[in-house]
Amino acid sequence: MAEPLPPGLVPLEDAISGQAGLTVQPRRPVVSQAYEDYVASPLTKIVSTVLGGPSAFGQTMGGLAGRMLVPQNTTELGIAAATLGAGPVASKMASPIARGATRVGAAALGGAAGALAGEGELSLGTAAKGAGQGAAAGLTGEAIGAGVNFLRKVGMDRAAAKMDKIGAAEVVQAFKQNPKLKGVFNDVPPTPEGIENLVNGYVKNPKTGRSVSVGEAKLGAFMDQADAKIGSLIEQKAQQGTKIQFPLLGADRPGQHGQWQEARDQLTAFGSAVKRMHPHKEYKVLGENITGAQAKQLYAESLRAFQSQLSLIHPEAVTTFNDSRGAYEAGMALIGEKSGLLPKAFGKKVHTRTAFNQDALQGALAKNRKDWVNRMGEEGYWSLAKALRLSPETMGRKDVMSPTGKAAALAGVLPLPGAAYARFQLGSPGFVGNPLAISPGQQTGLNFGASQGIGAGLDLVGPMAQQYGPLMFPGAKP
Repeated sequence: MAEPLPPGLVPLEDAISGQAGLTVQPRRPVVSQAYEDYVASPLTKIVSTVLGGPSAFGQTMGGLAGRMLVPQNTTELGIAAATLGAGPVASKMASPIARGATRVGAAALGGAAGALAGEGELSLGTAAKGAGQGAAAGLTGEAIGAGVNFLRKVGMDRAAAKMDKIGAAEVVQAFKQNPKLKGVFNDVPPTPEGIENLVNGYVKNPKTGRSVSVGEAKLGAFMDQADAKIGSLIEQKAQQGTKIQFPLLGADRPGQHGQWQEARDQLTAFGSAVKRMHPHKEYKVLGENITGAQAKQLYAESLRAFQSQLSLIHPEAVTTFNDSRGAYEAGMALIGEKSGLLPKAFGKKVHTRTAFNQDALQGALAKNRKDWVNRMGEEGYWSLAKALRLSPETMGRKDVMSPTGKAAALAGVLPLPGAAYARFQLGSPGFVGNPLAISPGQQTGLNFGASQGIGAGLDLVGPMAQQYGPLMFPGAKP
């Protein structure tokens, strides 16, 4: 048995065995070593110090931020440079698939170039490893962006649909309460589809056989009822021995008088023509050349003559006549194809539903207010304005949503504290801004973040896999 050696000395055979077991670490290429030592490491420390805090938690988070913001090796540097460089190029492409493929392809090429530079030699395996890391980073970033865009679209579409339903219901309720309309549109469903059908739906006019809008048909039916009522009063008066005739405005018999229905039709046609006349232009009216202003005066005189004749029949005849005229004027202010308000709400199209563009109604109703009041009446105008969230205080403002109202909360999309307030201050009545929209620049940033995240994950998992990976094989011992 050999004598034990003094402390600090080892047997010769053990020393030889130990020397034999030593491995020689390969030298790192100058480029990669210089980058890691003189660029990545100092920058990471600077960023960590700036973003970190005095507490241990702050220092930890600062270190993580530094690791995520600064590429730690040439592979990550290549991926980052290629991703950021490809961003402006991809943003000019029309197809989302082409933009994504450009960014992913650039990340793969950048990863391959960075890996080759890091190894210092041309190796297919090294290039494939770097390209794989770059492609994985790019695909991860694209997947995150696609997911956010999907959630954004679903949220915005649902919020817009809900706003459309709320707005349409309030608008229908408002014009149903308009005293000038006399309940003409009371059976309109309080939905965007109901309003759209009132404006754009059509039926056959039984008198002419022509197709007219549903709204015009309802107004026509109301006018026919009023005319029938007046005709009945005229007939009753005639049975009492008093025959009432009305001034005719036809070009063939100007200045003459005739039956109620004929005179009524001519007055309506003359009124429609006068509305389109320019005050200073000349027009041929009843065989004479007169200005538009004179034609309007003639119409006003003819209207007073009609009312005067109706007053000889019965006070109710005058009331019925004025009510029918007021209802027709208010109704056409709502549904008129060219000058009506509601058709403006259906300019934009959405493939899944009927879009009710309240923004367009708000803008139109805020302009030429005196004309709208004259056509719809004071009460009718302001009830409709209130339904569209317009008030004397908010007229002319970019955003008229109440910061705590339903529409503002929906427009915020996300139930975050202050979202409705920010929407009220910064937005406009419609969805002009999208807090979750992923722009090409933001998508490039996502890809860069994914690259850094994958790199950090490899830094963490690599040593662990090297140490514990062999233990996964059958029969392996720790």
